[in-house]
Amino acid sequence: MKRMLVSLFALVMLSVGFAGQWEFVENHDDATNKDRSYVRLDSESDPDTSVIVIRCNGADQFAAYITTAELFIHKTGTDDGGSSPLYTQVEWKFDSQDATTDLLTVAVSREAVFFSTDEQLGSFFGGLNAGGTFWIKVLGVDGYPATYTFEVTDTYDAVQLLSCF
Repeated sequence: MKRMLVSLFALVMLSVGFAGQWEFVENHDDATNKDRSYVRLDSESDPDTSVIVIRCNGADQFAAYITTAELFIHKTGTDDGGSSPLYTQVEWKFDSQDATTDLLTVAVSREAVFFSTDEQLGSFFGGLNAGGTFWIKVLGVDGYPATYTFEVTDTYDAVQLLSCF
């Protein structure tokens, strides 16, 4: 019985390196029959902790997030469903642009921030497609800021490997 449940919820994964340091990971959720494939880019400053991830959430949906160390929570909010999303304030920018200060949605694990509004996603993808250096500064639960940097190239080619684009 246990083996059957494990088989039922198994995820089929295939990892493929990609030019420009992006890595494509094919991931199909057999339980929900949804494509969960993603591309990832490790941070130059802390590759063991911080990664940019652009992931499919089914056929035409995607998520963009950055993994971090555990985050300080600046705000909680309640949507119509009664759940309480968590937010943290971050600063982020590409190359010599002015830094943007924004409230980003925090993952339940408190170790990732999501670009969740259309405006955030548009700015983020615009910068990724232009390439160059991306940096993001977050505040950890210890009260100290952490800054992660990424050298971004070939984003357009990388996301074209995802079925949701």
